[in-house]
Amino acid sequence: MTAIPAEHRQAIELTIVGGWLPIAVAVAHYEACESLGLSKAEQVEMGREVSKHLDRTLLGTAARVAHQAGVTVWTPLGQLHRLWNRMFVGGGTAVYKLGPKETRIEFVGCTLGHIPYFRAGLRGVLHSVGSAFTEKLYVSDLPSDSPDSIHFRAAWV
Repeated sequence: MTAIPAEHRQAIELTIVGGWLPIAVAVAHYEACESLGLSKAEQVEMGREVSKHLDRTLLGTAARVAHQAGVTVWTPLGQLHRLWNRMFVGGGTAVYKLGPKETRIEFVGCTLGHIPYFRAGLRGVLHSVGSAFTEKLYVSDLPSDSPDSIHFRAAWV
C-alpha cells in the first residue's frame, strides 16, 4: 500500500465488491500496480485471474452452456458496450468484425488507458472471458492513437 498516495489508501481499503470508486482512486491503484515492475505476461495473467472467479459463478456456467449450444464469441462481443457501461462512467467500446473469427476491439475515452498495467490486465480479462466461447483465443495489442484509447485484435478457432 505504500505505493498508493496516502489520500487514497482508505478508499481502497474500505471498498466493497461492486462499489464505485472515484477515478482518481482508480488511477492511483493502477499506477501503484504499474510501479511493481511486473512483466507484461504477469500483468496479462493478473487480468485473467480477475476474471477466473466468474468461471465459478452462474455466469460461468451460463457461458459454458451457451458455448455448448453453439453460441459464438460474437454474442458477448455484441454486448461489450453494456458491460463497459456497468463498469465505467464515460468512454465507450467498438467491435469491428475483420473476418469470421477475427475482430478489432477498441476502448475509447478511457481515463486509465495511459497505464500499461491496466491495458495488459484488460487484455487478460478479454482473453479469459472470450475463452469461454472458443477452443483457442489469441488477443494482441494494437497501437492506439491517444493515451485514453486501447485497441486489441482477437482471433480464435
